[in-house]
Parts: sequence; structure tokens; C-alpha cells
Amino acid sequence: MSVEGKTSGGDGSESWFRGVADSISDLLSVFDGEGRFLYANPAWQSTMGYSPTSLVGRHRVELIHPEDAPRYRRHAEMATTLGGLPLDELQVRHRDGTWRVMESSGRLLRDERGRPLREVLIWRDITERRRAEMLLLDQKRALEAMASGAPLEEVLHTIARLPESRLEGVFCAVFGRDHAAGKLRLLSAPTLPTALATALAELPLDAGYESWGSGGFPVSTFPGASLPRAVMRVREAAMISGVQSSWSWPIRRGREEAVGTLALYATHTMPLSAETKHVAETAVALAMTALSASQAVAESSAANERLINALNASPLMAIEWDREGKVRFWSTLAERNLGWRAQDAIGRPLRELGVFAKEDEDLVPRALEGLLARGERVGMVSARVVGPDGRPRAGEWYLSAQPDERGGVGSALALVVDVSQRRTTDEAGARAEKLTSLSRLAEAVATRLGGALGQSLQALDESRARLSGDPSAVALIDQAIDPLRQGEALCSRLLAYSGASVNPPRAVSLNEVVREMISTLTAQVPRKVGLDYYLEPELPAVEGDREQLRQVLAELVHNAAEALGDSPGSIRVSTDVITIDDDDLAEIRCASSLSVGEYVMLEVTDSGPGFDGASAGMVFDPFFTTKPGHVGLGLAAVEGVARAMGGGVRAEGGAGEGATVQVILPLGRAKAVAPTPQTASPARRGTVLVAEDEAETRQHLVSTLRRQGFDVIAASDGVEAVELHRKHQGQIQLVIVDVSLPRLNGADVLRAIHQREPNLLALVAVATPEEASRARAGRATALPTLQKPFTLKELTDAVSRLMGPTRPSA
Repeated sequence: MSVEGKTSGGDGSESWFRGVADSISDLLSVFDGEGRFLYANPAWQSTMGYSPTSLVGRHRVELIHPEDAPRYRRHAEMATTLGGLPLDELQVRHRDGTWRVMESSGRLLRDERGRPLREVLIWRDITERRRAEMLLLDQKRALEAMASGAPLEEVLHTIARLPESRLEGVFCAVFGRDHAAGKLRLLSAPTLPTALATALAELPLDAGYESWGSGGFPVSTFPGASLPRAVMRVREAAMISGVQSSWSWPIRRGREEAVGTLALYATHTMPLSAETKHVAETAVALAMTALSASQAVAESSAANERLINALNASPLMAIEWDREGKVRFWSTLAERNLGWRAQDAIGRPLRELGVFAKEDEDLVPRALEGLLARGERVGMVSARVVGPDGRPRAGEWYLSAQPDERGGVGSALALVVDVSQRRTTDEAGARAEKLTSLSRLAEAVATRLGGALGQSLQALDESRARLSGDPSAVALIDQAIDPLRQGEALCSRLLAYSGASVNPPRAVSLNEVVREMISTLTAQVPRKVGLDYYLEPELPAVEGDREQLRQVLAELVHNAAEALGDSPGSIRVSTDVITIDDDDLAEIRCASSLSVGEYVMLEVTDSGPGFDGASAGMVFDPFFTTKPGHVGLGLAAVEGVARAMGGGVRAEGGAGEGATVQVILPLGRAKAVAPTPQTASPARRGTVLVAEDEAETRQHLVSTLRRQGFDVIAASDGVEAVELHRKHQGQIQLVIVDVSLPRLNGADVLRAIHQREPNLLALVAVATPEEASRARAGRATALPTLQKPFTLKELTDAVSRLMGPTRPSA
């Protein structure tokens, strides 16, 4: 496939396009002017089962459901006029023959004469989202049937059709338990085969069938020799009807004994998948509400009491009020979720209880009046509810209205569902998907661009060394090097945002990281700003990349100092152990693994202007910034590191209140080993072999190590390094190798050296995660790495960890 310069300008556009397309999780395809595949990215394989090469040459209509094909052709014709396909939903065939619901949008590329040349389409699988929406719609229908006072049989038929419509090849039956008669009665089986329904019509409770209320069986292997006669008839009828497996669940009222059973019969061997369990448990909850309410109404002497019990046991908040708006009933769940005890709520006007968000106070009364005006008794309206914490939550009110003699609202009953968690989950899922795609793109761009910048800097360094006698040439080279170094820093931030690390995770003490950085942080902060610390003495270790944690701390303090500007103020760095609860999780931008429990926290607080309402929720978004000339990757990189370590971040502070940023990290599995402090004790002298092709970096390594008391042997390529080790075998105590050496790369150099001296200490210099992976390839244990570019202290600390403390530099 060739995009012929249409997707990106300049040489290498096709390679760049493929690199980006291969890194995203959405399905991407390119078609020719007739609608045939020219290119499909790897996501087609993982999502739809098609290898990209198998799609090339096929017409896209082959994959589209016949029902959707005419509409899709019309949209394709629209693309010729509009220049792109509008957002659309259609069914696309999976390689296994099933149909997936996809959301698609596209762009048309034209040739020089304006004729259609290429069409680029993005596809996103929304099948699970549509299934969830349809399941919620089915729940709504069942609740509306209950609220309208429909007969129990009609309500149960609606509930039984819910799993039948959501699970392929499944029949549903709802049983009620008649303990007085000792029978398990079949209450609803709208589509069950007649032979099986007849066998199930009335079963004795002691026939063994009651035990099926908590399990399932494959019909073909169900034993028959010792079964009661009634159950044998069920087994035979199931086999005749083509039923191959069955699962059933008890219908319980609260913690009391079961009032019924819901069973699923499948025409195939049906495993108990998460989807099957979720659909069945939804139907069970609805059936429980229907059966409980029905039993309560049926017993006239205790109808009111039993109805109250059913509503209190229901997974819905139930509230009833009279024509004056005064509460007559307040369920147990309403007590828990809305903060009012029933004895305090009953008799008071519903408006006075403050359960509605202020803007939504009139929605429910208007909805009731509208129902009666249309001659209806039941309906639904969305209105936010306010709990004890004062925060509005999304709510759905299923209403039943009883008119008075004048046609107004005489009384009303509401079944209220708190749907805030569902909406939060949907939003979080969409955002997580977006962040994943953006992270992959950031890593791909940073790795490729970082490699190119590294090669350019290496060439400039070599040119600088060769032209060292020409000051004007050196000055020009230095001018070229500075922006490239800034580009390298930007790539480092992109990699941090993507969660990529060149170092394997290890136990790290946050307190030690802060102490190591004190002098560096002090230099970042203006003199007018006070910088103080509080470090929790008993702080547990975290597990991650020490260098990235240093970068996180430097970024947070730098951001705080920039917020203060030239004004006097204060910055506080602190560490602590905190306990995260459900409310905290709602505020934290975090990895999916973050849950309730204890965590280590790094916090940076400043006395600056704080966050305004518009930016408070966006400060961690990549490329968001309020500072002209900045790229907005600092706090995004902080979040990327925290997520990669299984933690999260949180920002607090309104306008004029100062700002606080917290980095929350899981406790490490092992105790952190603090870096060995440098002392004036005698150095452990020895010989170090340095293999580095960059002349300036090589000279830096040699001079630094010699000042530390080491003898140094230097090589400029891999072959020379192996030869020098052969000549000095037995005399060398440490090897420092750049993984990307000419003639023979660093990984191969170390293999050759370790064949001669398996226990020789080694340190690998790497610049990107890819280089770190090459250094680890084929090794049972990872070698220590040194992140390039490195400082004098980072080099000294790395050598000290391997060989013990060295003599301080002069």
C-alpha cells in the first residue's frame, strides 16, 4: 500500500503513517476509489480475527451486514460530496462468523483532478456498549411493567424475555416456591419448548430439583439411574427438545430463604461466562422484586407490611408521597443513600428534604403532571439526587401516579435508581481507551524521534571534536546542539507520559529520592520562595524506576515554582502513608489496578494562585497548558509515571487557595535499599573498561572514573572492546558498555566477555526503552543500566552500587 504522499508530507511519509497506524488500538483501513482494501492495521487481527494481508483486495461491503449495506453505500456516495464519511454505526462480520457493532468515520483523499483516490476509515468496536444499553432498556421495560400494576404473569414474561434476547440459543423459565403445597411451580416460560414446559409444570420441592438453584449441569451427562421420576421426566424432555445444558439461580428476598428459581436452558453447551452471569443476575433481581411485591399484595391481611418488606429488600430506592407532596413511605435503601431516616422523612414535604439537585427540583412534579395530562399512569424521568455528602448523583425516577378526583396528582410512588456509577464507568472506559491510544502514539513518536535526535547529536559531537581548533565552527555547532537537547528532553517527557521505562522496577525509598534531590530542587526555586520538607520516618518502599521518580519530583517542584513566578511564597514537599477509599478513587486519575487500601504519597504544595474552575480538571491532560510557549507535558508525564507504577495522581486547590498535587503509589513488595552514601573512606581501586563510541561521552567517562581513583581502558567500538578485554583479562574489575556500539553492539560485547569471565561486573548505558530491552534480551537476570544522558553524580552512584563507595572527586 502506498499513500503517495497524501497522508503526510515529505520523504518517508508511508513509513511514518504505518508506524503510527500500527500503534493505535482502533481499526484503521485504507481503501482505493472502488472500496477495496489497500491497507489494514494490526488491530484488525486482535479485534476482528482478520490478518491485515488477508483483507487486502477484498471489498469492504463483503464484511458489512446485508441489512446495513444499502445505508452504507448511500453514506459512501455522500463521502464523494462531503469529503468524508459521517459518524455511523453498522454491523461488521468477525472472522468467526459473528457480527460486531462498529462505529466508523472516514476521510476521502482526492487526486490532482479532484477524483476519489483513497479513503481512510477508523472503526471502533462498540458491541459491548450496545449490549449494556439494550440490557438497561430491558430493565426499564420490566420496571415500568411493575410500576404500572400489570399482572404478575405479564411482568414475569417481560423479565424472562430479557436473558432470551441477550443470550443466543437460550430459553428462560421463572419458578415460584409453594412451600404449603410442597411444589415448585412454573410461573413463566414464554418460549420454552412445550415438552419441557409440561415436564417442569409442577415439581415436588423434595425431588432434588431444588438443589439446582445454585448450579448447572450438561443434560447429556446428567445421571439418571437414581433420580426421582419427576426429574427423570425433565431430563428426557430436555434431551428431546434439543437442550444441552442448564444453569439456575435462587430468587431470594434479602437474606431470607428462596422464594423462587430462575433457570436458563441452552441449545448448546453454555459455559457460565461473565456476560451470562451478569444478564441472569439482573433478571433474578427484577424477578425478586416482582415476586416479593406479588406475594405481599396477594396476602390481604398483611398486604401493606409485605409490600413494605419487598420495597425495602428491592435494589431500588422507593419513595411514596401524597397530593401535598408529603412523604408516606421511605425505603431502607432511601435511608442509606439519601441520609434521612424513615421516621424523620415521613410526613415532611419531599422538597424540604433536599434530595433533588437545585436545578432538578421541578423535573419530577412536572413529569407526574405530564403523565396524567396524557392519560398515562407510569413513566420515567432523569433527575439528580443528593446524598448525605451533598454531591449530586445521576438518578432515574420510575414514576407511578394516582390521580385525585380533579385529575391532579393524588399520590405518587417512585422507584429511584442511582446511575452515577454506571455513567462514571462508561466515561472512565472511554477516557482510558483514549489515553491508551495516545500513550502508544507518544511512545512510538518519542522512540523514533529520540533515536533520530541521538544520532544527530552524536554526529554533531564528533564534528565538534574534529573542529575544536576553530572557535567559530564550535560556536555554530553548539547553537545547533542546544535545540536538539531540548528535543531530547521533550522525548523523555513523552516516554514518561506513555509509562515507558528503560530500567526494570525495583524497591525504591521515596524519602531517599527526596533527600538526593534537595540541592537540585533548591537551585530550581527563586530566592523569594521558601522550600521545606516533611518526610514520614516510617515510609514503606515503592516499586518502580528511581530515575523517573526523580524526574517526577523535579517536575512538581518546577511547576510549583513557575506558578509562584516572581512573587514571594512557599513550597512544601512531603511524603506520607494514606488510606484510599471509594470517594478518593472517584477523584484520582489512576491505573485500573488502583483500589481501596493503603498507599505511599508524594505531595507538593505551593502558596500560589491555585487552579481556576476551567483548568482544575485538565492539568494532567497531555498538551494542556496555560503558559505561552510551553508544550503542556510536565504533569502529563507525572501521571504517566504514576500509572505505569500502578498508582495515580490528584490535584487540589481552588483559585487563590494555592495548589496541591499528590502522586499516589502502591506499597512495594520488598524493602528499599538506600544508595550507598559517598564517604572519604579509601576507594576500592581497580581497572574499568569503557566502551563508548561518542568521543565526548567517552572522555567524560574516562576523566570521571580516573578522578575516582580507577585505572581506565577505553574502546570506541565493540570489536576493540572485546580485544582489549582479551589482552587485560583478569585485571579488569568493571565493564561500562554503550548498548549501541558500531561493528559489534554492546549486548554481543558483554556475551563475549562473560564467556571468558562470567562474574565480571558490568554496567550498560542506554538511551531508550528499546535499547534497554536489547540489553536484557536472552538474560535470566537484567544487568544494571545507566540512563543517557547522565550526570556525574548518577555515574558515581551507579558505580558505587556495584563496587562499593569510591573516593570522592577532587
